[in-house]
Amino acid sequence: MIGDQSDIFNRLKGMLPSRWFGTASDPVPLIDAVLSGFATSLAFLYSLYLYAKLQTRINTATDGWLDLIAADFFGPAALQRKTGQSDSSYRNAIKVALLREKATRNAIINTLVSLTGRTPIIVEPQRPADTGAYGFNPAALLVGASIFRSDWQGNQLLFSTPRSNLLLHSQDTSAGTATRGTASNAATAGADGGQAIQFVETTAAGGHHFAVAAGTLAAGSYAFSLQIRPNGRNYFQIQFLGNIASINLDLSSTGAIAAKAGSVSNVSVVQISNGTFLLKATVSVGTTGSVVPVDVFSTIDSTFALSYTGDGASGFYVRFHMESATVAGAYITTTTSATTVTDYALSSTGRVTTASPPLPAAAMTAISASDGFTTPQPLGVGDGYTNNFAMTIPTGPYAPIGYGVAGSYGSLVLPYQAFVTAFRPISNIGIANVAGYGISTGGYSQPSQAEYASMSMVSGGVTDGDIFAAIDAVKPAGTIVWTRISN
Repeated sequence: MIGDQSDIFNRLKGMLPSRWFGTASDPVPLIDAVLSGFATSLAFLYSLYLYAKLQTRINTATDGWLDLIAADFFGPAALQRKTGQSDSSYRNAIKVALLREKATRNAIINTLVSLTGRTPIIVEPQRPADTGAYGFNPAALLVGASIFRSDWQGNQLLFSTPRSNLLLHSQDTSAGTATRGTASNAATAGADGGQAIQFVETTAAGGHHFAVAAGTLAAGSYAFSLQIRPNGRNYFQIQFLGNIASINLDLSSTGAIAAKAGSVSNVSVVQISNGTFLLKATVSVGTTGSVVPVDVFSTIDSTFALSYTGDGASGFYVRFHMESATVAGAYITTTTSATTVTDYALSSTGRVTTASPPLPAAAMTAISASDGFTTPQPLGVGDGYTNNFAMTIPTGPYAPIGYGVAGSYGSLVLPYQAFVTAFRPISNIGIANVAGYGISTGGYSQPSQAEYASMSMVSGGVTDGDIFAAIDAVKPAGTIVWTRISN
């Protein structure tokens, strides 16, 4: 190899007269010993040269030289190497910091998103888009508006009034009446990753159905939704209240309504995720209904014949939802009794607070024809943690005013100042699927979800000090950024 002891020895010996000392390959013990000493020293010097050459560029620098480079560019304490951080990781951090946008509002946002994974809230008192106008109630933009959440169930209309799922044990088997089969809870069967009822038919001939119970239903209209995932059967018949209405469902491809009968309307079926289909319908009950309002039959083929010999393995996964309304809202889980929720509440300052945080990437939007924004206006995007959202400036008649973001006061006596609400990383609050003493998330013949963990996985991460330092590193000179850190 070029520059090693052997290479330099051969080069030195090759420079001597061959008639006196022989060729490079001829052994001459005394001369070879002297040249080997020189070659060892020169090989070390050559390796030192190569090492020094690496340290002249950030892309190739190693060891403590990377720390010196960071200190030269950012100061001795601004970008220190973390405990156990590799050269490659530290080099990338230096390069990102060198090229990072600075001295702008967007720089603070990008820095905090990179550090914590969560978007901060920034309010500049002299920026009209961050503040409200005197005499203007921003909540008026959302009064009467339709609020939507787009997630694994599709674009769901949310309700500010209480609503209940009337079907008991909507995703477990405690009240199931599987006449011709067996049922058991199955994890990760639902479209959102949660559990659903798993129905498996027997080898006998008969109904092959699964029924779900509820209290006695009064006369009226009921909005019904069913999440169903085929498991060896693609054809189903759904019967309501002793077959006052029925739907034949063909899930052999993208999902289709093969037939419907009785007092059922507004029927639709779409494929959502995880091989699951979402069926929606409105059922009209003329008189007091049965305590077993829904029955799902698996059928063997497109004739929808309910009597056949099963294979003891095929069936389906289901989740049930029925409420007293004409349009079904988002799915609500129930156990031993009907469960009531209010999807969201609207504050006097125009902020929407949802009953539970939307899942990550779930978009929150609003539409209001009366206020001029007939196209969806963004309220925010779910991160699995936040449940409070505000309207941005709409495209309707309020847009030219320049005001529209509610909840902040404007001031002309706070120049060069801003208020930042930064959020700690979600990962610092715990680790999923870690079992405690006496708790097991697995079992015999079942894949375990349990994981080992140590406090090192939740401590030593991003500290409040890191967040303060990150803001200070990119904020414009001469400005004051008041910072609040929240979970």
